[in-house]
Amino acid sequence: MRRYETTIIIDPALDQTKIDETISKYEEIIKSDGEIIELDNWGKKRLAYSIRKKPTGFYVHYRYTAGSEIPKAMEKDFNLNSDILRFMTIVTDKRALRQEELNKLAPVEVEEKKKEQTEKKD
Repeated sequence: MRRYETTIIIDPALDQTKIDETISKYEEIIKSDGEIIELDNWGKKRLAYSIRKKPTGFYVHYRYTAGSEIPKAMEKDFNLNSDILRFMTIVTDKRALRQEELNKLAPVEVEEKKKEQTEKKD
């Protein structure tokens, strides 16, 4: 099982119930063979450039652990779903995970961890 991050941009012209259905649909796909770590609903944001003549999009960010089949299935569905304007899936690397863990610790604990790591190197 690997850690993935997927961000999708949903068509903002849809009503809120359709957007919620789309979000829960992909949530269920992930839960079928994985585990959701975090689901961020960023809401309606202005795009840097127009996509399909739309200046805004509804952003949703999923962080999850799953086998390699889940992202493939999701991306296949994204390509077929006309409500998804854009999507991006990445595999989170080990260095990013370590940095994320350090960011969650208190500043004193971070300094102690850094000292431990430098002592191990020496």
